[in-house]
Amino acid sequence: MHKVLFTLTSVFLLSILVSCGQDTSKEFHLPKRTHLSDYGFFNPIFVEFLLDPPLKYGDIWNDSLLKVSKVKRMEFIHKGNISPEQEAERIEYNFHSNGKQTTFNFYNYELSPTVFTSVIFDYSNTKQTLVKAPKFFGQASDAMILIKNEDKRINLLKSKSKGKFDSTFIYREGKNVRAIIEKIDNYVSSIYFFQDVSSPTTLSQNFAKQLGISPHDLIFADKSITFLKQGRPEKCYQINEEFVKDQLLAEWQYTNKRLDKYKKYVNGNCVKEFSFNYSEDKLLRSMTFNNKLYEILYN
Repeated sequence: MHKVLFTLTSVFLLSILVSCGQDTSKEFHLPKRTHLSDYGFFNPIFVEFLLDPPLKYGDIWNDSLLKVSKVKRMEFIHKGNISPEQEAERIEYNFHSNGKQTTFNFYNYELSPTVFTSVIFDYSNTKQTLVKAPKFFGQASDAMILIKNEDKRINLLKSKSKGKFDSTFIYREGKNVRAIIEKIDNYVSSIYFFQDVSSPTTLSQNFAKQLGISPHDLIFADKSITFLKQGRPEKCYQINEEFVKDQLLAEWQYTNKRLDKYKKYVNGNCVKEFSFNYSEDKLLRSMTFNNKLYEILYN
């Protein structure tokens, strides 16, 4: 789940890049009078996809904040267990000076000395964004998504074989996500709602009616509600067609309004866990995902 989206992933040759990346990052400081917002560089709704190729929700980053802070690249680096000084993985997110994401590169040096997954954002058409993955987990690929922004909705079309598409629709009120509907061909597979924790679930139930979601889809699609407090997601629950809460699916924890931990659950078991560490200027400096430590470098 979910700038969009903050328009919602996922994941960022060798000795020269390592040396340059580390040196520049040590020198990187936020411009004077630049204050990171409570949300930081990415939308916490989509934190689950921070290390993934951005082919589900596209650009999950806060482009206005990236523009002000003048960050052109973020690198997530995981050192191997065999040699603690040797890189095992490197994930690179590159950004234009306007804050928009331009490329995503994932290196898995234990499997290949070259880029393992590569994703490119094409903004040449002002009415839509084309996201292509010429290489996907070591193989040549024609995977792509087409992103179209409307006034209150973001449409993502995901290419399939024989000219077919899966689709995702992200409904917004201002910059806030209200609902996400995912379709496989013409079948509604998942529906995610977002609302303030102080409001009853009938708020999302009424919004589903506004969107014209059929009773059939409300019965058979996977459904959840994420509750937010002051715009920040806190807990996500599975719901039934009557919008009654069931299992806890995810939770976000904050310290001084900064995202500290994220956990995702399946049948009550934690299957994904992120924890974040910040410097005094609120800049994210390292992250742990399922006990794997990633150092975060900036350029």
